[in-house]
Amino acid sequence: MRLNVAQLLKSPVGATRDYDLEETFSEIEDQHLTRPVKVHVHLTRINDGILAQGDLRTVIETLCSRCTEPAEQTIAYHFEEQFRPTIDIVSGHPLKEEDEDPTAPVYFIDANHNLDMDELLREGIVIETPMHPLCSAGCKGLCPTCGANLNLGKCGCEPDAPSGPLAAILKDLAPLVNEN
Repeated sequence: MRLNVAQLLKSPVGATRDYDLEETFSEIEDQHLTRPVKVHVHLTRINDGILAQGDLRTVIETLCSRCTEPAEQTIAYHFEEQFRPTIDIVSGHPLKEEDEDPTAPVYFIDANHNLDMDELLREGIVIETPMHPLCSAGCKGLCPTCGANLNLGKCGCEPDAPSGPLAAILKDLAPLVNEN
């Protein structure tokens, strides 16, 4: 998603623009997107560039980490990033880069005064992708013995008998707990 911000760069500090954007990506970082990426962005002219604030929303298709069935995950991400121009808007001369300033923005406006948000959006989707996605909060997963999907019904496996050093003690306490 590219926005030409030449007019905003010529505007006084504090000038703003709002955009509602939508773009279809098929994949981002091996994640299949099932819906277009929708972005609302608010751009503000600041002393040394543009501040982009906005919200991203899309849906990705993943595999449930418990039952391995396909699952859709809604991705919602709020961003607030600074973009710095590489070319002076008035003179057309390249701007010198600052020395390794840790607070300097990672994002730049290209020589044609285009603000490219693709990397910012990609990072947001990657960050917000759950590490262990679920098809539903109550997913029962797979049987560890036979591999049957327990969401579809019980399998024919016998439950494992408790084992370990506390199993005998807990076995003796089970009738007391059931009585209360």
